Amino acid sequence: MKVNAVRKYKTPAYPTSSEFKHLPELAITKKWNENIIKSSLAVAMTAFLLNGCGYDLDGGEVLSGEIAAPYILTEEEAFKIIYEEANAAGINLKENSYTVKSLKLETDLDVIKDLYPNIDFNSLRTQEALELAYDKITFELDLYDEEKKVGIEYLHFTDEDLDVIDRYNLKELVNYSLKEHEADKYIKIFENEGYNNNREEAEEDLREQIQEFFEYLKAEGVI
Repeated sequence: MKVNAVRKYKTPAYPTSSEFKHLPELAITKKWNENIIKSSLAVAMTAFLLNGCGYDLDGGEVLSGEIAAPYILTEEEAFKIIYEEANAAGINLKENSYTVKSLKLETDLDVIKDLYPNIDFNSLRTQEALELAYDKITFELDLYDEEKKVGIEYLHFTDEDLDVIDRYNLKELVNYSLKEHEADKYIKIFENEGYNNNREEAEEDLREQIQEFFEYLKAEGVI
């Protein structure tokens, strides 16, 4: 048998969530199918961050190369850090005590361009995301201090209520809209940012974000 070298091959790409749904060997049950889709989204986000594609609404590039998944904190691990920092700052957070109702997302294209400098408005995924932005969203906050009106949501890929925000990278847009339309409150969505090799790095990443938020609250005279 003669062995010839491969001279040309297609760059491997991750299946989309819709493609996963039609893979019979994977879509054994609805439960398994949902878990697979969520896992694929997490891996896609990993690749997005590793390849430095920028903070835009699209992020749907074909990616290649070896990828080691970053460490993403579970909700329990994230809550532990948030509670520690909140207690030190005198913030009394309680779980599921406030619901953001019918939040209108900002649709001004100039604002969106400022939030996502590398956005491609001609991209199909960007157009899909912008269409979603016209829909009002409702979600129950993870943690909220009724007295100080401070709320925190930790965005995790297993959070079905906020799946669209995670899938289309809408966090910055939602945070901007919260400041505009929940102006009497201080609500912010957090997630692990950048690439974290292990739990310690992921914890430090989130802790720094929370501390920065609380420093802002101090400057505003909230705490």
